[in-house]
Amino acid sequence: MDLCITKPISKSKICLTIIKVLSHMLKSVDSRYIAESRGKSKKEDTSKLQRGVVFDRELALSLLNGDEEFLDSLLLLFRPHALRCIDEIKSARALNDYSIVKNAAHSLKGIAAQVGAQRLEMAAYETEISACENNDARLDKCLNYIVREYESVCETVSAMMIDHEIEKASA
Repeated sequence: MDLCITKPISKSKICLTIIKVLSHMLKSVDSRYIAESRGKSKKEDTSKLQRGVVFDRELALSLLNGDEEFLDSLLLLFRPHALRCIDEIKSARALNDYSIVKNAAHSLKGIAAQVGAQRLEMAAYETEISACENNDARLDKCLNYIVREYESVCETVSAMMIDHEIEKASA
């Protein structure tokens, strides 16, 4: 995948480009997971949604070699981009356009993974699988779970960023 960043260069352009590249890199891995999950029962798939944490700052930092400033920049970009993906999933779901649901869920999964939002990532993954299978009932459950997880991530990240700022100010 070839991408370029045009001048003037900004942190947000760099972050978005990195997210696009990482999402593209994950596609080959995702197709393997989709094939594996098709052989699993619905009970197994649903139980996955309960695993993980809302937001794992340490995981996110480990993905970024400990660069806290870069993580903070990604977190600022996370909200509008995740919300755009969720809106796209909702619109496509209303039209029963499973292909767009799958693609938007895939994008959301990558965005969530990069910031350590494990449960949102898993909900997006389950949504992607449900769209591949045209499973309306499961898709609706996953969409509701995505919305709840997105709100949880935003609340958790806001609280952590405030705590992080307080720590920096008192140091």
